[in-house]
Amino acid sequence: MPEHVSAENLLLRLRWLERLRLHAAVGIVALTAFVHFGLKLRLVWQPLFVLAAVVIVYNTFFGILRKRFQALPREKLAFERLEGFANAKICLDLIVLTLVLHFSGGLENPFAVLYLVYPITAAILLTPRSAYLQAGLATFLLLALGVYEAVRPESHHHVVGYLSVELFQNPFFIAGEVVALAVAANISVYLASAIAKRLHQRERELREARDALAARSTELAQANEDLRALEERKSRFLSLAAHELRGPLAVAEGCLAVACDGFTTDPAKQAESLRRARSRIKGMLEVVRDILALAGTHKITEAACLQRVALDAVAQEVMDKYADESAARQVDLVFHPPAARVMVRADEKALTDAIGNLVSNAVKYTKEGGHVKVVVRRTENEAVCEVIDDGIGIPESEADKLFAEFYRAGNARASGREGTGLGLSLVKEIVEKHGGRIKIESLEGLGTCATIFLGLAKRH
Repeated sequence: MPEHVSAENLLLRLRWLERLRLHAAVGIVALTAFVHFGLKLRLVWQPLFVLAAVVIVYNTFFGILRKRFQALPREKLAFERLEGFANAKICLDLIVLTLVLHFSGGLENPFAVLYLVYPITAAILLTPRSAYLQAGLATFLLLALGVYEAVRPESHHHVVGYLSVELFQNPFFIAGEVVALAVAANISVYLASAIAKRLHQRERELREARDALAARSTELAQANEDLRALEERKSRFLSLAAHELRGPLAVAEGCLAVACDGFTTDPAKQAESLRRARSRIKGMLEVVRDILALAGTHKITEAACLQRVALDAVAQEVMDKYADESAARQVDLVFHPPAARVMVRADEKALTDAIGNLVSNAVKYTKEGGHVKVVVRRTENEAVCEVIDDGIGIPESEADKLFAEFYRAGNARASGREGTGLGLSLVKEIVEKHGGRIKIESLEGLGTCATIFLGLAKRH
């Protein structure tokens, strides 16, 4: 299929050709009547009226076929098949034109110039190859008409009153008409094809530009929607952060007032107030730390931040970091490394924060004598890090809220252990920024298994 024509466009243009053919049939009748009855030039008008009727009949038939083509699914529309269909229609039109000329003066009829219309039409609707074939057929039909009437002069229908001298038997006249048509037809096809190609190319470019603008408009609308959602999330997040910080600040301020403003002189009570203030301030620092970590996750997809990282080495670093805390809580912290390095493409600090949050939660919410196990392995297509504990677990009714910012399960709050409620949302944000996913499986009172899935780093 040529680049400047499509099957759908050709179907639309064939409909235009049908309307043109209908006008031509009406024109044959009107012009014949005007010349014969109005100008009193004697024509054999009956065959011309019959030919006009024939044009209307086969034009209707071709219209029915075109509608059947239009009903076909787009993938079944073959341009070559439609081009053959269009060529057949134009060939039939040329034959009818030849018969019309035969019954109205032959080569002496000045309307022989209408032969040019069909190659030019083919150049506009079809490929240049089809247009040149139609030009060749038009030339052949005119030559055949001239030769036939010259050889059989009794078949010639002279228009009485139009020419004083009959030229249809003059070989120079016949040759001149045929050569003139051949030259004019081929030049017209060349020019029309070049112009049509440029116009179709321009039309395609405009259509592509329109589609690109529509796609861009859709992208901008989506971006605007994303910005609006981000703004809503930001407002909600700041509101929650302010709420989470306000309570500990009030408690810390009250404890410091007791210790500093002389509300009590008991050293033990003053020490307790300072301890409580310190605990609250430590909790607020954790909130601020996690907020800053969440705010920085947008940078981890930058190419400069991503590098080949050994997932097992990151997990080992996290294990070392929480070894003392787990020992102090009498929690057995065990690492199961893979048989070989498991390489991922990641921001090492962000990945350390993600695994560290999971291990921290596991150690924090596992009772004394409990166990926390970290397993790093690889599947055929993914790197996997599992953090498994036999701690307090998560209530099934609250599983869908785990990744909400500042959300803590009811049994976690009841345990009395401090927490920001930002850990899992931070982990999810980091993992998804790396193109991975996280899965949490938990049973209340039995434990939790948090699994991170990341793509393997390609070897250089």
